[in-house]
Amino acid sequence: MRFVLPLLAAFIPVVIAPGILFYFDVTPKLVILLIGVAAALILWSGELPPGSRLNRFFFALLGLQLVSLALSTAFSVAWALSLNGGNWRRFGLVPQAVILLFAALVASDCAVDRKRVTTYLKGILAGGILVALYAILQYFGWDPLLPKQSYHVGDVNLTIVRPPSTMGHASYLATYLLFVVFAAFGLIRARVWRIAAVAALVLACTAILMSGTRAALLGLIAGGIVVLWSSRSRKLAAGIAAAAVLAGLVFYLSPAGKGLRSRVAWVAAEPAGGARPLLWRDSLRMSAHHLGLGYGPETFIREFPQHESLELAREFPDFLHESPHNIFLDALIAQGIPGLSLLLAFCVWGLYAARHTPWAAAALAACMVAQLFTSFILPLSVFFFLILALLIEPGPTRKMPMLRIAGWCCALVLAGYAVRISVADRALAASNAAIDANNIAAALLDYEKAQRWALPGSSADLYYSRRIADLAGKTADLRFKAQAIHAAMRAALDATRTSEEPANAWYNFAAFASMSNAPAQVEHGLNESIEAAPNWYKPHWVLAQLYVAEHRLADAQREAELAVKCNDKAPEVLRTLENIRAAQRH
Repeated sequence: MRFVLPLLAAFIPVVIAPGILFYFDVTPKLVILLIGVAAALILWSGELPPGSRLNRFFFALLGLQLVSLALSTAFSVAWALSLNGGNWRRFGLVPQAVILLFAALVASDCAVDRKRVTTYLKGILAGGILVALYAILQYFGWDPLLPKQSYHVGDVNLTIVRPPSTMGHASYLATYLLFVVFAAFGLIRARVWRIAAVAALVLACTAILMSGTRAALLGLIAGGIVVLWSSRSRKLAAGIAAAAVLAGLVFYLSPAGKGLRSRVAWVAAEPAGGARPLLWRDSLRMSAHHLGLGYGPETFIREFPQHESLELAREFPDFLHESPHNIFLDALIAQGIPGLSLLLAFCVWGLYAARHTPWAAAALAACMVAQLFTSFILPLSVFFFLILALLIEPGPTRKMPMLRIAGWCCALVLAGYAVRISVADRALAASNAAIDANNIAAALLDYEKAQRWALPGSSADLYYSRRIADLAGKTADLRFKAQAIHAAMRAALDATRTSEEPANAWYNFAAFASMSNAPAQVEHGLNESIEAAPNWYKPHWVLAQLYVAEHRLADAQREAELAVKCNDKAPEVLRTLENIRAAQRH
């Protein structure tokens, strides 16, 4: 256990598997966590540090968080989705429970020997250096793993480069690197690791700047203030901060800072933070309906479209909000008031426990400030709880043989869970590669395998139906074309039950039904899509066109007016309403 857990701190943020796994930046991190915690449980001696009141309070919070997650999942609006998590971050009950186990094991390890904290800091630095270096290389145009267009935004004259490194998005990368920055402060005076700490500090700050993430920069400032306020080496901290600011300014003004200057110009056009103010307001209103236990983990993407205001829909008509972009709102919506209270309790406990540990207090302060604007993904949650666990007080431990047996059983479950996720994701990747190679037969076989191994709660049916339909249009083989269209239609129908995006799934089903010349099914699909997302303009707009074809002009006008009400910026939507009104006049 003593060597496994620090390795997780190094490997979880680094691992990425494009071309091997379908969800190549999410699944590998979860699998590494599952296997690592399973291995640690097998090696665990069954000891817990009951020791001080501070320690007991931390373990009580971990237990209460597990109970809260379990209750919110049991009463979730979509229990399977809450249990296993959705596609975009896999953050359901099981993954979060594993993170809590990880924190408990790290705390037990550090309670026995406080020198182990340094070992974990070394692991954080090792992974952070690699992640930050990759982000910097991405910014300068070298990326052997990911397509550059996935993080290059804007036209030629105002191109923004927001490197995601191994974290899926620049915002998550920058927030993760905050932990690396302040872990480096924790090792800055270590003799052997001083050079590595300085390297990690420089690379992480550089990558945060290159990511163009405002929230992380605010977090960096907040953490820096904490270090300056509480550190005994204020002159050193102030010198490092001044040097960082000067270096950042020089880079910004240099030719290499063009992408960053474009980002600043972009930010100036939306100083209020884009959709966030309206998103937070709508999320808070949404939470009021389930304050007791919340909607369940991972259900925001499914439920929020029903609560999205007309104002937000009009401002961002084609945007799917996958989270409330705030960890406290996310906890409130997922777990209700108990979840929010527990997250606040963890934050307060951490700041109190870190009152004599400046680097840890700074890391927690930076994380809390930055994540007022983003939600947890798996690695960010791992590092939040890792920092908390490193603050455990040293003291005697107590062996509990029954806990060791329970740990072995739990390890077997986690290993099986990891195998199932890996096989399903690998099969999805193989199916996707077969579609790219125009091999329909192999694509169908691999996707059937993925369905057999996939965990309930969410699926790739929506994506797969569209890709197979595109492939069917490219083949001249009538037999394979018919087979592909049938498979695509079946996947589109399945998506209405399995997708975490029901409005999108029903809209997609309506599109497939239109190819089969089934207007009743088209109408049904569009109405279901509207019920799932009342202020999304597209189903209203398409339904208006269907009613025009059926000569139901009054119904067509009603839906067209609703479409314009939800999106008055699209010329084609306005034109549809004008044409309907013209037809009624004649």
